Amino acid sequence: MVTKLGVAYFLFASLVATYVFLAVKRWWEWTRDLESDRREEGKRTLANRGKPSTKRLSIIIPAYNEEKRLPAVLTETLRYLVRRRDREGASFTYEVIVVDDGSTDQTAVKAWLCAKELGAEDAVRVYQMSRNSGKGAAVRTGMLNAEGDLLLMMDADGATELSHGLEALEFSLCSRHIKKTKGGSGGGAVGGGNGGGG
Repeated sequence: MVTKLGVAYFLFASLVATYVFLAVKRWWEWTRDLESDRREEGKRTLANRGKPSTKRLSIIIPAYNEEKRLPAVLTETLRYLVRRRDREGASFTYEVIVVDDGSTDQTAVKAWLCAKELGAEDAVRVYQMSRNSGKGAAVRTGMLNAEGDLLLMMDADGATELSHGLEALEFSLCSRHIKKTKGGSGGGAVGGGNGGGG
């Protein structure tokens, strides 16, 4: 009887020790991978910091498993931007940055195919994160890699209607910026591009 109890205790203790070891090992691997991702993101984004803007507007679209909704939103956005460039002339330059936040569907592929269909491969950049890191990380990746004077984040669900509010928002931001640079009371921080702003 003592031997059976001793063997059972030994097996139970071995199982608990193995479970604890595997849990600690997984935690250690997870933190190592997270640090590796942060270092890679730093390498990817540090090059763009402080560079002068090359576009007037950058639109960042964080997307997670949006293969169904993203093509319609991307198509509508690009059509709006092309109409606006045609109206304002070559000085209106833009880019759309889609950040696939580790999707398990074909979000990134759909973004590329949509851009190709519309002949907008030069205006669309797609970043794929290696794992789902959350909307904040996706927005950050897009913002740090953007080349625009003005940076706008919009969701992939189509909730933002560019044609109704974007130009008014740009006018408001530019008016505040002009007031601040002339020494007037700007009334708040202005979100800016890569060269400065807050």
